[in-house]
Amino acid sequence: MNKDYEGYMTLEATLLMPFVLMSLFFLLYMGFYRYDACLTKQDACIIAVSGEIPYGKEVAHRYVKDAMNGRYPEKYLSYSVTRTEEKTEEDSVAVCLAGRVVVPIGGVFFVRRKESMTVEASVEAKRLKPVAFVRNCRKLEGIIRAVTG
Repeated sequence: MNKDYEGYMTLEATLLMPFVLMSLFFLLYMGFYRYDACLTKQDACIIAVSGEIPYGKEVAHRYVKDAMNGRYPEKYLSYSVTRTEEKTEEDSVAVCLAGRVVVPIGGVFFVRRKESMTVEASVEAKRLKPVAFVRNCRKLEGIIRAVTG
């Protein structure tokens, strides 16, 4: 064995290990970001759909508020909610959820702590109007019968 090359493996490992660990942490937190972004979009869709009921605006608003309060924050991995908004109209329901994935060491991924990996999901759903739908179907049925005779 040649004694001139002792210690080179240790030196190479000490130079490469920080890059390897940073890459692993980056991939881990990108996975957290995608997971939490998908859950945020899913929650926004579920909340918007809960307000589609064909009753009055006040009842729909109550259903949306109950759905917002019924979210499970423990299912998120590394996420903190920064904003929740809902707007219930006579013909639509709009929901906006926003938050950010918390990075434990600010500046590690070249992202400042305040602006770190924000997630926002906005969904709008039309409210159901079954009476109008049935009336339109009957009108269409009358038109088809008149045409086909």
